[in-house]
Amino acid sequence: MADRYDFAFNEYKKLAGGGYVGFNNATFLSERYSADRNYALSYYMKENKCFPPGIQSLREELDFYFQLCSLETHCESAAVMAATLAMEVDYPLTVGSQYMT
Repeated sequence: MADRYDFAFNEYKKLAGGGYVGFNNATFLSERYSADRNYALSYYMKENKCFPPGIQSLREELDFYFQLCSLETHCESAAVMAATLAMEVDYPLTVGSQYMT
């Protein structure tokens, strides 16, 4: 799971043009603590075969989701991320570099 989180975190950093992207542990713990509805929905989805084959641990998958929910950024970095996505291919802060292909 650490590899998946590192990959996602690094992609967010790229989208932010190197701007601030951080992790809020208090948010992660809060999300994990109050996850009853998320677990209920996950088990319902698993029962109805909504997940791809190979998903073994719903706790691990939900922890990854909670980690992603716990990423934080500054307004400037969020604006750069939005501009990066809006421009579809180029980093707004680095002329000529491509993010999406």
